[in-house]
Amino acid sequence: PPSNREYFPFRVVANLNGHEQAVTALLLDEAQNKIYSGSRDNTLRIWNLDGQCESTLQTGGSVTCLYMESGFVFAAILPAPNAPGIIRVWSMASGAQMDLNGHESEVLCMTAANGCLISGGRDSSIRVWAFDQQSQIFKETGMFQGGHSCAVQCLVVERQYLISGDWQGNVKVWDTGSMSAIQTLHAHDNVIMNML
Repeated sequence: PPSNREYFPFRVVANLNGHEQAVTALLLDEAQNKIYSGSRDNTLRIWNLDGQCESTLQTGGSVTCLYMESGFVFAAILPAPNAPGIIRVWSMASGAQMDLNGHESEVLCMTAANGCLISGGRDSSIRVWAFDQQSQIFKETGMFQGGHSCAVQCLVVERQYLISGDWQGNVKVWDTGSMSAIQTLHAHDNVIMNML
């Protein structure tokens, strides 16, 4: 039989060593040729494509997921077990940092639609955050209603729809304009880890 190399002709170009605990999130910034890695060691590291760590940011908690949109890096942080989750935001232009508070527990996933950040959490909520140009901060602007009864593990946006997957194997399809569920599918018997 053919080897894996024939199917996947990839080669390792760099090892990114530096985190002291599990790496829990990765993000590639193709425009800047940077890799962001988040870890349970309470750090966010920024790497060049040669494998050199260019910066280490102390996050104050475990990084659970990362997202990048419109010149901002978003890191979901769990400061302590059973604590409310925080979304820490860094402006790539100015370096300014702000925290988004609202989730009652760990933030598990993030995406964006209609110029807003959307976050899903262990508290079963899907929250919407918009950047206010006047105050230069993100504000919570709403929640998707009629939602999940358990943790929201993953989010995907496709055209005007938000699709969410939860720990009970349910997939919900939402209209991003009205923020209401239009369909629920019981797709699996256990947690839906990711969707494309």
